[in-house]
Amino acid sequence: MVQQELPRDYSALVEANTRFAFKFYRATCAEGEENSNSTIAPLLFSIGFSLLLNGASEKAQAEILKAMEFDGLSLPQVNEQNFALKEALASGQGDQLSKTEALERLVFANALWMVLPERFSLKFIERSENYFSFDLKSSPASAVQQEIAQWSAEKTEGLVTLNVDLSDFYLLFATYFKGFWKNPFPEKATYSGPFNLLDSSTKTVPMMTQAGSFPYLETSEFQLLALPCSLATVYILLPCTDSSLTRLQSSLDGPSWRSWQAALRQQSGRVTIPKVTVSYENEFTPVLRKLGLSQAFDSFQSLAPAVVNPEGAKLESVIESTVVKIDEKGAEAASVLVMTVRAGSAARKTFNFLADRPFIFLIEDNKTRSILFVGRVLEP
Repeated sequence: MVQQELPRDYSALVEANTRFAFKFYRATCAEGEENSNSTIAPLLFSIGFSLLLNGASEKAQAEILKAMEFDGLSLPQVNEQNFALKEALASGQGDQLSKTEALERLVFANALWMVLPERFSLKFIERSENYFSFDLKSSPASAVQQEIAQWSAEKTEGLVTLNVDLSDFYLLFATYFKGFWKNPFPEKATYSGPFNLLDSSTKTVPMMTQAGSFPYLETSEFQLLALPCSLATVYILLPCTDSSLTRLQSSLDGPSWRSWQAALRQQSGRVTIPKVTVSYENEFTPVLRKLGLSQAFDSFQSLAPAVVNPEGAKLESVIESTVVKIDEKGAEAASVLVMTVRAGSAARKTFNFLADRPFIFLIEDNKTRSILFVGRVLEP
């Protein structure tokens, strides 16, 4: 598969986001339950911490830049490339779309929320709004939790309703994707088949199947399949039967991913994958700490530039709730990230792709090559 060269104005940021996406995914898998499905929207973390840089102390900035793989990028460059990336993601694929393609959606929404009487600093708001789009909201403590739940449901077409604990400030980041396969799976061909679980037992699940030509790569360790929509592409990484998901996860990083994508070739074969619905919500502070973020969680001075409070502020929690659905027609996915802030005080051949065992999936924006979602399916 030929990959389009990125424009210079956001290419460095996208590659940094890609490195972070896989580093964060590996850390999340290591920290979470071994036998459970999981999925994250790493781009929301990249956007969220990019924005937060504008209200962080120098020490906190240094930690964020390193943890987010922004090494070599200055704060102005992070801001400018985030603005360029935002514009590219919003521009879609142009006007020459079929009726089905026109129904596809990829949207992002952000909000900075103040719980009265707390206030964000004017400098933080002005610096951030030059590069990031967001709703600026304020609510009394008695109403903020219900309003955030409503906001998250509205921005994700009802897929995610976020319930938050009471705090002083909230930074919210949401995304919603709805895509249709360029080659849909025939619904009449879906059948009940076995899926092999990690404990060697099997579970009967709905399996979708079709024959056709797809971007495909096969190595001694895995099979990689691309299922394109108009706005984004779903990738499925399937470990070979004599390999393992754990080994595949450990080898997943930015350079490897780009090299595997570049090696994809259009091939004829049969694809059989399960219908999937994965829901995952987690509090990611332990994972972020392992990646080197401590100042923003420990010191009230770390976010003092972001607020009007003589005692400063710090991160209290970082929670993301994500849902991914894959069926015969296409894929639908949504995620909401909330940062709560507390003020101080091979050769051409046919192939058979049978995803009847745990696998990794990714959804990547076609235009910017930003990784929108990454996760694993252990039990459909």
